[in-house]
Amino acid sequence: MAKAQLLYRDGGRAFLSGVLDFDTVADLRSSGAKLLARQPRVVIDLRGVSGCNSAGLALLVEWMRHARRHGTYLAYARMPEQMLALVRLTGLDAVLGAVGRPRRS
Repeated sequence: MAKAQLLYRDGGRAFLSGVLDFDTVADLRSSGAKLLARQPRVVIDLRGVSGCNSAGLALLVEWMRHARRHGTYLAYARMPEQMLALVRLTGLDAVLGAVGRPRRS
């Protein structure tokens, strides 16, 4: 199991890396929610995600809902092809917005 990490950089950019699965998303859930509560605008770069299953997608949806509730602008950028295919297959592209381009809340 590869450890997943969410790293925040100044300027509203965060980087998510590792495998997003049932074993790793629990640790990311609260750190993402805290980040979204503190920042008015966040773009999460997903290019470092090396694997993702339904638990990982559920995490991204949860963060998007959290951002909307708190009036935070959230966008996901540079989604890997495997992950993008899973998003499209599950119909979550409408929930997560235009993947790779910022989404307005």
